Amino acid sequence: MEYDENGVPYAPDDKEENKAAMLEAGENREQNINLLNSNIMETSELKQEVVADCMEKVNEDKALPMSNAVTEIEAVENNINTKKEDAMEERNESPELRPLLFIEGNRHKIDDANVIECANRIKANGFIETMPIEFVPLEEVVYNLNGRKLYEAKVVSKKGDKAPALTNFDVKLEEVKYADYKRFIGIIIDGQHRYVALQLLNDASISPSFIPVKIPEGMDILQYIAIRNSGKPWKNEDFVNSQLTTNDEHVDYIMEKSKNKYVLPFLLSIYTLDTGKLTMKQIKAMQGGYKKMSDFKKVVLTQNTQGLGDKICECCEKNPVLSKDRLTGRLGEGLKNFYKNHDSDINKVEKVLEAIDKDKWESYFVAEGGKSMETKAYENAFKEVLNELEKG
Repeated sequence: MEYDENGVPYAPDDKEENKAAMLEAGENREQNINLLNSNIMETSELKQEVVADCMEKVNEDKALPMSNAVTEIEAVENNINTKKEDAMEERNESPELRPLLFIEGNRHKIDDANVIECANRIKANGFIETMPIEFVPLEEVVYNLNGRKLYEAKVVSKKGDKAPALTNFDVKLEEVKYADYKRFIGIIIDGQHRYVALQLLNDASISPSFIPVKIPEGMDILQYIAIRNSGKPWKNEDFVNSQLTTNDEHVDYIMEKSKNKYVLPFLLSIYTLDTGKLTMKQIKAMQGGYKKMSDFKKVVLTQNTQGLGDKICECCEKNPVLSKDRLTGRLGEGLKNFYKNHDSDINKVEKVLEAIDKDKWESYFVAEGGKSMETKAYENAFKEVLNELEKG
């Protein structure tokens, strides 16, 4: 591809000709990189020969001062460093390391929560080389965009003049004009949120991996993207069934308990009676290795909280009316609220659970008109059972 004096590409009168030119430019860059790498290797071998020769002369006590030998060796090292700098400059101009573009129609709205999750995973585990960001080289699709715009994603501070951070960032998508396409490697196919997360982290020690993909002849780029991203994300039950450890004995205990046909939301309430709410999102973060229990200051799990949860499970298992299909997340939340609003007295909770029979269940725990019970309704139902017990 030819550019005018301002660096702007000439109009693509002949698509095939321009496409071929872009491909040729890419091949030339690769050839230059390979040539430079070859030169570095050859020069490094020369250094080894010079060092060996110099040391041999010094050892033989010939007329070669050590200072001369050092100077000669340094000259070779400088030559190597110069070639390395040239190679690095060439690599920075190569497709692998230039920025990527977003295409109109591919998840135009960036999910901030997903970006944060990706950033935390990368911080905890590094960028996994075998899970590269996929892109299609720009020269392969630049003339087949079908009128779609291309955008550059920029991470900026949401408020104030501080640098963007996990707690303060926004993602701006700025349209890129045709004249500026040459600054980019290609279009992201898979890995948009990880790409933005890398920008947000801005950590030179992280080494991301990228891989070019080829779109089948005649297939629209968005059609390919849709097929490539058709895999379903993991649901909560997938994480539960995965048996991934959270590295916290109390949370792992709750997860193990869920295998006994208890729904997890119910367990998360009754095993946190004396502390804050533990969520599935927090558990997934611990299973992913980028969060620890100590990161959640409002949730403190102990042997005492575990013991309280065990007592409730024991009461429920002894009462045939409280079958596990009735022990929903809302019932668990209602029971937790009942406990907190009644002096945090586990004895009252146990008495109420033991006293629930078929009549009491149908009187207090079944909503009218076949509607589902809300958390507050369950709390009130437990209160009614307690009132009956206290009246005798």
